[in-house]
Amino acid sequence: MRSIGPGGYHPEKDQYSFLDQTGTFRFEANVEYRFRIFKSFWGATFLDAGNVWLLRKDEARKDSQLQLKTFSKQIALGTGVGFRYDMDILVFRFDFGIPLHYPYDTEKNGYFNAGGAFFKNLGIHFAIGYPF
Repeated sequence: MRSIGPGGYHPEKDQYSFLDQTGTFRFEANVEYRFRIFKSFWGATFLDAGNVWLLRKDEARKDSQLQLKTFSKQIALGTGVGFRYDMDILVFRFDFGIPLHYPYDTEKNGYFNAGGAFFKNLGIHFAIGYPF
């Protein structure tokens, strides 16, 4: 949460940098395919995309304003797999996700710029209920 944005802005590493990563415009999208594994146990594979932007220019946060020419490059992209336990009234989710594209310059060529060690980038999440 709050690890990207607004726009292509990437703060210096400090303990309070996440406070600057809010915006006035948000775009998010999720595609998820669920398949039954056994009775109430389900598997899932997903692709997430999104970011936040500022509608007004902020000199302190470079590349944070919403602009049509940089919109597609500033969409963060991630993918993953997960497991679901569906109790009809409650769903428990356990997901593994990795980033594919960061909306800021990582000094890597191409759109898929989230290189590095796989396990360093791996996100593990437990949640109750569906996100949408």
